[in-house]
Amino acid sequence: RELFEKENYLKELWNVFWQKQTEDIKNYAALCIGRLYQGLPLPEQYTNILKTLRPLCHSADQYEARAALQTFCGLAEVQENHENFVTRDFLSELLILF
Repeated sequence: RELFEKENYLKELWNVFWQKQTEDIKNYAALCIGRLYQGLPLPEQYTNILKTLRPLCHSADQYEARAALQTFCGLAEVQENHENFVTRDFLSELLILF
């Protein structure tokens, strides 16, 4: 993550997320950003990725669904991230998946 920030790759990923040429590209950009912050507090500026990741948990594509769930698990390692995505509705959705 530090190298991505230093080389401005993270900024480029964020731009790709916002420009979203296709829905798939936006989804993959959100997954990349989320994974770069696994085990770290997700900066406020990137919390919009959570709105993209949440529906991916229900994707018919097993890779996308698994990747989104793994990304949420990585973000959940840090207490500061919980308030951004741990809501009663979201937890209920996750229980349905299991």
